[in-house]
Amino acid sequence: GMCNHIVMSGTRISVSLDALSRGASPAVVGVLMALFALLPMFFGIAVGRLGDRIGVRKPMVWGSVGCVAGAVLPAISPGLPALFVSASLVGLSFILFQVPAQQVTGEMGEPEARSANFGWLALGYALSGFLGPLIAGFAIDSLGYRWAFVLLATISLAPAVTLAMKRPELPVMHKHPPAKARAAFDLLRIPALRRLFVINGVFAVGWDLHTIFVPIYGSRIALGVALSSIAI
Repeated sequence: GMCNHIVMSGTRISVSLDALSRGASPAVVGVLMALFALLPMFFGIAVGRLGDRIGVRKPMVWGSVGCVAGAVLPAISPGLPALFVSASLVGLSFILFQVPAQQVTGEMGEPEARSANFGWLALGYALSGFLGPLIAGFAIDSLGYRWAFVLLATISLAPAVTLAMKRPELPVMHKHPPAKARAAFDLLRIPALRRLFVINGVFAVGWDLHTIFVPIYGSRIALGVALSSIAI
């Protein structure tokens, strides 16, 4: 999970900085950052249902492979069109990995260990959220954009190969009765969950705005790429 999240967070900063280096406007950078969330917004629920039908390992493998492909694309075909495809593909691939990964985390150990398990998962993602932009920034400064994307792509090879080799052993998922077509949206009728969704949405908006503004502002004041990444 940390490997794929390093690629996700590193690609976000690399895509935005690469676009700015090509003369893209702040509006274009905003669209690029939005693409990381566009397909997950539409397919997140479908990914969860896919894991219920075929198990979690295959979606996690596909998601890891997709992260590799999305990260390496701008290295193979530099330019804004590749950045748009890369942002969309990495965003979709990460959610294809992340939803089953969260399901696996919930199934590990006894029920009383579930909170601790999710705490460790969050701690791991906090670390990878720090490492991703840091690795991307220093790689861009040292190697250039093309090799920075190659480096990020190789990081997702580790989970792709490991999961494809059926390592580690994953817990057996509990079978759940088929959900109604609108069951997911029925959650919005629960007041406590509705408030939680709103709070989470506001927090995510603030975080993403910060992620967009820092590289734009950093480039305008001629701040180094690595320093801009650390600021994020």
